[in-house]
Amino acid sequence: MPSVAPRPALRAPLPAVDEPLVAPESRFEIVAGKVFPVPPAQEPHATLNSKLAALLEAHVTEDFNVAVDLLTRTDELTNFAPDASVYPAARDPETGGRQLEHLAFEVVSTETLGHAATKAALLVERGVRRVFALDVEGQRVLEWSSKKGAWRKLKAGSTLADPCFAVPLPVDALSVAAKADDAMAAALLAKKNPVLETALRRAKTKGKTEGLREGLREGKAEGLREGKAEGLREGKAEGLREGKAEGLREGKAEGLREGEARGLRVGKAEALLLLLQSRGLAVSKAQVEQIRGCIDVAQLDAWLQQALTVESVTALLSTPRPRRRRHS
Repeated sequence: MPSVAPRPALRAPLPAVDEPLVAPESRFEIVAGKVFPVPPAQEPHATLNSKLAALLEAHVTEDFNVAVDLLTRTDELTNFAPDASVYPAARDPETGGRQLEHLAFEVVSTETLGHAATKAALLVERGVRRVFALDVEGQRVLEWSSKKGAWRKLKAGSTLADPCFAVPLPVDALSVAAKADDAMAAALLAKKNPVLETALRRAKTKGKTEGLREGLREGKAEGLREGKAEGLREGKAEGLREGKAEGLREGKAEGLREGEARGLRVGKAEALLLLLQSRGLAVSKAQVEQIRGCIDVAQLDAWLQQALTVESVTALLSTPRPRRRRHS
């Protein structure tokens, strides 16, 4: 178990969790009275940090906030910032400041697991419910066990269920970057994100309306053609009636199918535009036309997945279309 200095039997109340000990915005942390430099992160660590924050934001309920590098005062001699924290949105009724985080996450790359364990023990001792470590090189997720005084590896394929989360968070999404986008999209749908809900409702309504209208037009035309042919054989009047009836049935069915397919494309395009606008990304008129004019559903799906984390619309639209898997 990591070494933590014993607390005196009698002591003053602990400082507030947001009472700083280190200089604000400095690249240092203090753990058990010792000062440690905190250099900027290298690519693997920084990339996983970005994915982690986005995943947590997508999964937490409205009662909780997510923060990156949020300083926490665990005791008189310790002040450091976990890579990501989940804490109540409500202010502390006694101090008026923020409340202690419920969950803390450390991305471990250059930092040793031993140092991360020391910080995990201090966080739990202060009252943090759960502390996790994301091992970049090992592609594994660990949770601190106070009972054993050690890290416990979480099983691949399992999920993290917690009162902070609206839906369980897949463990694999924390360690495998390729699975993070799917987990974020699934979480936003499960939370009934208003942007996605509005887009889906509009797509469904528009698809049905256009499908019915187009189906009626095509059905009448097809019915007239078939009715004329049938009428020449069995009588003009009877053939016309039967042809129209048959044409309407087939035309409606075909029209609905084509309308739903078109509505799906339109809905995905509108959902993508709403999502980009909700993130505050500028979308030019030409880019709007490009998105609405796309008839490739696979390309629209690829853009939707990337839109949650992409930095610009230009970068998004340069995303190559995903290759289709060949069936052996």
